[in-house]
Amino acid sequence: MAHSIFDLFKLGIGPSSSHTVGPMLAANRFAKELVNQDLLQEVDKVRVELFGSLALTGRGHATDNACVLGLMAESPGCLDADKIPGLLALVKDTGELPLSGKRWIDFSSEEDLIFHYDTSLPEHPNAMTIKALNAEGGLVLSRTYFSVGEDDPQQRLSSTLATPNLSDRELLSHCEQTGLTHAELAFANEAALGDKQSENKLLSQN
Repeated sequence: MAHSIFDLFKLGIGPSSSHTVGPMLAANRFAKELVNQDLLQEVDKVRVELFGSLALTGRGHATDNACVLGLMAESPGCLDADKIPGLLALVKDTGELPLSGKRWIDFSSEEDLIFHYDTSLPEHPNAMTIKALNAEGGLVLSRTYFSVGEDDPQQRLSSTLATPNLSDRELLSHCEQTGLTHAELAFANEAALGDKQSENKLLSQN
């Protein structure tokens, strides 16, 4: 079965793919949805509720920091790790958060990040709910996320892969016929996935 190397090796902050990268992706998606639905200007407050495993090990795995960064529209695959302390200090020192990087709202990690240590949602142990509220405390948007990860790799696989599902012997034969190395062949497959996201990631590492 064909996979991108980015389905096996994730780009992102640590220490945990499920407790750090996942919550950051969820918060990022929530912030983007507010923008896409033209709701951002209605938001006065955001609260994040963590359940089950996310609550129990959240602080040790920097789930709280990941949520804050995601709400600021930062993404785990693009964020410069050297900038993280400064971004978190900005929120802590000012008591404000640039929601989706566009709208400044009051935010307190002590009040607006809620850890439900004794409560798990039945669908999955890694669960979180994010709520956006207006100035009157009314609900603008609420979303619950379960074990957020990257998109399903099989949904992103394309029939345009350069060499889909070759056996070892077929792979060697294909390289001999085309003159490509294994690395060049892998790059061609990565470039055929999605909107060249994988190709851009590969180029950025060189």
